[in-house]
Amino acid sequence: MLKTKDNIFFKNYIVFIDQGLVSLGNFIISILIVKFSGLQTFGVFSFYWLIYILITNIQKSLIITPLLTNSPNVSEQNKDYFFGHLNIVQFLFASFFLIIIIFFSKTYLIIENMFGLSSNLFQQDLIQKFAIIVFLSTFFNFLRKEFFSKKFQVTALFLDIIVYFLIIGGLIFFKDYLEVDQIFNVFILSYAIAFLIYMFNLKNYKYSLSSFKRYFRQNWSLAKWMFSGSVFNNISNTLLFFNLGVVLGPSVLGAVRACYQLANSCNIFFQAFENFWLFLISDDLKKDVKQMNKNLFDQIKNFLLILMPFMFAMIYFADFILPIFFTSEILPFTKIYIFMLLLIPILFINYPFEFALNVLQKPQAFFYVSILVFFITLLLSKYLILEYQVLGFGIILSSFHVVPAIVLYIFYLYYFKKKKVLNENT
Repeated sequence: MLKTKDNIFFKNYIVFIDQGLVSLGNFIISILIVKFSGLQTFGVFSFYWLIYILITNIQKSLIITPLLTNSPNVSEQNKDYFFGHLNIVQFLFASFFLIIIIFFSKTYLIIENMFGLSSNLFQQDLIQKFAIIVFLSTFFNFLRKEFFSKKFQVTALFLDIIVYFLIIGGLIFFKDYLEVDQIFNVFILSYAIAFLIYMFNLKNYKYSLSSFKRYFRQNWSLAKWMFSGSVFNNISNTLLFFNLGVVLGPSVLGAVRACYQLANSCNIFFQAFENFWLFLISDDLKKDVKQMNKNLFDQIKNFLLILMPFMFAMIYFADFILPIFFTSEILPFTKIYIFMLLLIPILFINYPFEFALNVLQKPQAFFYVSILVFFITLLLSKYLILEYQVLGFGIILSSFHVVPAIVLYIFYLYYFKKKKVLNENT
């Protein structure tokens, strides 16, 4: 039975509304690109977006996760210095990827002219615009997470409304000639507005060398493991979809990515967890490790009871839903869409155990899991896709969810029991 008393999902409804807006916005963006541009253009866009996801997940591991995990333990008088330190790291991060991507565009142009290569994916103009998108959007990501950590949920919601309204409105406005180049222009304009808001927020930061050193050491002890794991985890994801596109073509890649986006609409709340659940697990641990464990599993059961009816409804109406959101071209991929939906509950379970391990100061577990998934993908993904086509892709995709769920659960039980014994002996 669903427990409503002290249910974190009901208590943090604004955070869920915001994440619902973000996930719905991303979903609508995918639909509009497919509708107005076709699967071929969406396939090219998806290729770049896989790289974008890789970069934003690196940002999450280096900056966002330390921000959300460590900020509750920083005193109020030092909060501005804490965020000032992270802002310096954020600026260096964004500038680094801007330079790297532009350098790649220049280098690839030389190689292309030298060997007479031609590619619809690697066009210098697209790469340079993509670099600007990455630069601007990382400041948007940083700012919204800062708002959540300071409990300015309504401000974060307002920021997301502005950005997604501009992106969706721009795609609709340019629908008659919506190619990848124009799509990137829309994203640049939208994130530029968010960057201006970020500039106004700079006055809230403070800087000192001593605080930078202190918070760098504190954040790096967590970030080094999350970063290493994120690199391997996202390389695995990128490699999987890259192999799918290379072996089966951009149209199949576009169709599968469209199904993936639609299936993930069932987990619209998952990304919201980090905006509040880390705080709650940390508070529970300060009080009693046994209570932390009980609350963790209670909330897992609560959310699974909320999730399952939506998931099964999407499975039952799959043949009806897919053509509505996309085109009849995507119907042959209904089975892979249903398979992705069945993996959603397993994907959810990864989040609370990852959060709990971070709070227990054992983030290396995430790194070990990511290494394991990376080698599975590297050794098997291309072979399975060549041998079994989309089914092979589905087999590897399932390992992305099942393997981490099992391994993280084992790590959590081990470290929880150690913590419980330690508390009982003190």
